[in-house]
Amino acid sequence: MSDTLKPIVLIVEDEADIVTLLQYNIEKEGFRTLVATDGEEALVTIKETTPNIVLLDWMLPHTSGIEVCRQMRRNPRTRDVPIIMLTARGEEADKVRGLNAGWEWARHQPRTEALCAGGAAGGVAIAACDGGERVDAMSLES
Repeated sequence: MSDTLKPIVLIVEDEADIVTLLQYNIEKEGFRTLVATDGEEALVTIKETTPNIVLLDWMLPHTSGIEVCRQMRRNPRTRDVPIIMLTARGEEADKVRGLNAGWEWARHQPRTEALCAGGAAGGVAIAACDGGERVDAMSLES
């Protein structure tokens, strides 16, 4: 399959090790990846190319993941793109805030476990691109 026909997974993450692991796991399954390392870059990338799914870090430089999520949900072209929020924030109020912003799924990952969780998040992205079932953040407690 040519790269232009592959589903696109946008990885929005500012930690290079996590990006590398996510990219590897997703690409080895035959998907195309795009990478943005901050919220502003993510919004520019989304204007240029509509991804099939977004893996989005909450705490990003310049524009937060929550704001990227809100802007995607306000745009008719991107409002239905699944968003998986990658976050070290585990408080109930944070989950509610994320769900209200429009994410479908959350992967709580303390930074010390981030690289181990990266493979799982890659698998989730692949399932979602493949028409997998969406669930809310509350059902994905670690």
